[in-house]
Amino acid sequence: MIYLYISLPFLVVAIVMASCSVVKEHKRGGAEAKRRQLWILGTVTVSVLILTIFFDNLMIWAGLVGYNDDKRMGWQLGQVPVEDLFYAIFVTLLVPALWKGHSK
Repeated sequence: MIYLYISLPFLVVAIVMASCSVVKEHKRGGAEAKRRQLWILGTVTVSVLILTIFFDNLMIWAGLVGYNDDKRMGWQLGQVPVEDLFYAIFVTLLVPALWKGHSK
């Protein structure tokens, strides 16, 4: 579970920053802008997660990457531990929040 404990604080920060960005967008552009931002965020997140699952399974299968079973939660998608997806979620939440925070 060590991978979870390492990833969780970063994921919480990304969720908070993304939430602040969505609220700011709602105040700036109204409900329609907020819906649009959430739709784009969801679409990008799902796309990145699908690609991450596919390519991480290939890398693990090829023996390029390995995970210590003692440090994992035990849940996996194919051969990919769920904790490995936290980085993809972190990036898809944080980058747009930072980008939107610096625009205008």
